[in-house]
Amino acid sequence: MEWQCNHPKYPLRYFDEEYYRHPCGLLWARNLDNSSQNAVFERQHKNSYMYWYNKVKKLQKEAFGSDKLAAVEVAFETFKAGNMERKTVVKGGKMPEKEYTDWLYKQQAVIDGLMQE
Repeated sequence: MEWQCNHPKYPLRYFDEEYYRHPCGLLWARNLDNSSQNAVFERQHKNSYMYWYNKVKKLQKEAFGSDKLAAVEVAFETFKAGNMERKTVVKGGKMPEKEYTDWLYKQQAVIDGLMQE
């Protein structure tokens, strides 16, 4: 790809080269590591978090103010704290990715059990 430096409003002299990496136009620079975007545990982390989040939101619509909702929200907060700790350990290389993804799958079973009660 070539940098797009002929933009009439934003010539290259105003921005660093990382703003001009896309051939279709001006993109804002993001400091993302491409290897972390493609990591299996990163995708599974996002999927599990959204799985929990969607279940909590669904329950908030269906049973607002119930004891079940309070229990699920407490479990969600516990999940978020444990998830971030484990994700940090995996990024540091102290825990295998497979062990982390297995734990995430088990946590999905936990929310499913809470939703069926």
